[in-house]
Amino acid sequence: MRLFLFACLLALFSADLTASQPSQPGQRIWPRIDLIPPLGVKLSPSYARLHNRPSRRVGRWADHLAPTSREAIAWNEAKSQQAYKQKRGRLEKHYFYPKPWEGLLLGPRPQTVQADDGLR
Repeated sequence: MRLFLFACLLALFSADLTASQPSQPGQRIWPRIDLIPPLGVKLSPSYARLHNRPSRRVGRWADHLAPTSREAIAWNEAKSQQAYKQKRGRLEKHYFYPKPWEGLLLGPRPQTVQADDGLR
């Protein structure tokens, strides 16, 4: 039995060792077969992605472990807004203040010192 398992493992691992670029221009390239397809495309989106906040349990753990983490802060804000009790949807913050480049004063600086022209 051990010999059979060793032979199977040796055959599987030796297949990876033979992978290389073709040495001759006419040599055919055999594509590798994907036996297990990717599973991530068929999964439903997570709670955190749908609601823009961690779940109640994950947020509570994050608040105990690292109170300054993003998850803990988002959980505290959602908890203060009673988003978990009222089963509210997605929470998004909106900030209404000017952008940094909109607050800049454009134009020349105001003249504060009178220049003496020396004509007297």
